[in-house]
Amino acid sequence: MEDRIDRLATHVDGFMKLHETLDIEMRVIKAQMDRIEERLSRVEAAQAS
Repeated sequence: MEDRIDRLATHVDGFMKLHETLDIEMRVIKAQMDRIEERLSRVEAAQAS
């Protein structure tokens, strides 16, 4: 029984680590998109002038 609990805890820990990693990756992607959108806005403004 204790072995099953240990395996379950290991799986839960792995799932939490995966969730944390994906959250970090999503923040990085969002920051990159924000920078790209800002650059695009500047290019579009320059072309409109």
